[in-house]
Amino acid sequence: MSDQQSSQNISTSSKIAVTTTRASSDAIHPKKRIIQNFLLIWMDVDIDQSKDNCQNTLIQLRSVVNDVTIFSQPDECVDFLTEVDGVKAFLIVASTIGQQIVPLIHDVPQLDAVYIFNDNKHQNEKWTKEWAKIKGVHTEITPICEALQLVSKQCGQDCIPLSFFTIEEVASNQNLNQLEPSFMYTQIFKEILLDLKYDEQSVKKFTAYCRNGDYGAPATINRFENEYYSQLAIW
Repeated sequence: MSDQQSSQNISTSSKIAVTTTRASSDAIHPKKRIIQNFLLIWMDVDIDQSKDNCQNTLIQLRSVVNDVTIFSQPDECVDFLTEVDGVKAFLIVASTIGQQIVPLIHDVPQLDAVYIFNDNKHQNEKWTKEWAKIKGVHTEITPICEALQLVSKQCGQDCIPLSFFTIEEVASNQNLNQLEPSFMYTQIFKEILLDLKYDEQSVKKFTAYCRNGDYGAPATINRFENEYYSQLAIW
């Protein structure tokens, strides 16, 4: 594709967004915040969101992920993938354009997997075997959704935050409102379990709270109040 043709394609093409937030000029900024732990991209030059089959496909995909970014032009899809940073990307692409676009993006580090979505499975099986990131050729969206469910769980496990900072150190360096909630909750939980000091008065406050809120059986609360010793705690 020549530079002139590429420029024409980019200037005349439109990026189709599933959510209104993706319609802004900042939608492809690599530092943008996303809801899920990975990006799902759907590339198809013939896509038409006004058609029922497209709407049905989107409904199924969005039952697995929160956001689906749709492209109708290969150039924009390639640019988007190369600009995104710090997040895994998964691509669903029609075989009509897959043979052209996969060689261009296969080595992009953030691209984790490609799913070919087409009516003719056998016609595409040969060339797709040449590319390791292509995970399969599918004639229906259901098996792709099933694969994405596994991906979503794995990404969630991989994104469990680990840190060597204390709450005080973090607060001195950046606004806590800008941190991921899971990171903050992990820090707070660690502080509660490991760093705070508890005495007899703390135990009485805790058991009083449990009684007032009817949290737990009275016998269990009484036993904890009478028999708890910090030296015997598991943490």
